Amino acid sequence: MQQAITAANHLHIEFDTQAWRLVSQELDNPTTLVEVTSNGLVTHPVFRAARSLPSATITPGQIMRVMLGWAPESRAWRLGLLLIEGGMTKLDTTQMQWCELASWPEGVYNGLMDDAKTAGQTLARLLNRPFHFVEPHSESRVPIFSGPPTKPKNPGITDAHLRPAETAEDDESPAVEAESAATPVPVDIQPLPLPIRFEQWQLTRNATGLRWQRTKRWWWIHSLRIALFTCLGGLFFLLGIGSRTRGLAETEPSALPTIGLGVGVLMIVLLLYALWQLMNASAVVVDSFKREVYSQGLLFPVVQWRLPFDQIQYVLISQSAPKPQGRARRDAPMRISQEVWLHVYDGTDFHQLVELDEVEGESVYWDTVRTHSHTNVRRGLHLAEYNTPAHHAAQQIADIMEIPVYLDLV
Repeated sequence: MQQAITAANHLHIEFDTQAWRLVSQELDNPTTLVEVTSNGLVTHPVFRAARSLPSATITPGQIMRVMLGWAPESRAWRLGLLLIEGGMTKLDTTQMQWCELASWPEGVYNGLMDDAKTAGQTLARLLNRPFHFVEPHSESRVPIFSGPPTKPKNPGITDAHLRPAETAEDDESPAVEAESAATPVPVDIQPLPLPIRFEQWQLTRNATGLRWQRTKRWWWIHSLRIALFTCLGGLFFLLGIGSRTRGLAETEPSALPTIGLGVGVLMIVLLLYALWQLMNASAVVVDSFKREVYSQGLLFPVVQWRLPFDQIQYVLISQSAPKPQGRARRDAPMRISQEVWLHVYDGTDFHQLVELDEVEGESVYWDTVRTHSHTNVRRGLHLAEYNTPAHHAAQQIADIMEIPVYLDLV
């Protein structure tokens, strides 16, 4: 069952056994700042910049421990992570980075510390990392440094209240002290090989990066439609006008020629629409050499919009609520289908990459997906929840741009 706890600065923590989220409710539309599964963290660009994180994703191997402690100088409880670089050891503490997740000032959130501790323990279990709780007026076993010892970066728990770990065995402590629980088994979802094909689009790899382009099936269908509407429109106009002027065919009732002319007009309208679609067909190119993404016409190679990677904050998957299609057996993933729109966001506008109809796939964590489908919270993408070609395509595009992927139900 999902639990929730409020924190300072309009923050809201939601967690269960499979996921942990830090949500900002400052604006009308709640925004997920941090999304956590057993595979690690996905952070929002705003949170990443505020905490000076090296990347949008953090793996469990980069986390030394989860900490909840009392900071006397700010008189607040603070929950966060001790981050280390890949080549560091637990004894190399001078380059640790403190990443604060949430805080609870004294006198404002009284009575929530048990819930805050539960949130921290759940986070530690999910990441399979140690959890350390710092009581007021007590010394911690782990120091927090992000620079010279005299100027700790952490605004809450400082080195004045912490001391170094004394033994190498300390980091081998259980993931949650005074409480043990099974860690969810992570699901290894392998990336789909390119090209990734859909009914009307396909994502391919070229010499410069990735490219969204129309399928051969789309071109054939539109060419046949143009030929069909041309023939039918000409035929109905010929019969309608000929019946009135030259007596090509006797009609009964007499209104049939007029109806034929109306159908002919409809065929011409459909013909013009098919021609407009063909003439405006475009491709979206993700150029990893020039580090830009742009949309360009095919018949008329005019660039419709262009964005450098540095301006793009994240890839957004807008989709309908997933519809369950059944399971092969009770413990098998749920087959799902949904309509999907892929966008990139530059901080001001959303630019659509493609629109995909009825994308099918599967969900390993269907219970979690079903719960989230009833909430209006933008979340980080996890392929174990949405293992579909469209979500794989979005993840591969984001990997090239080195930005996160978020999912929004519409």
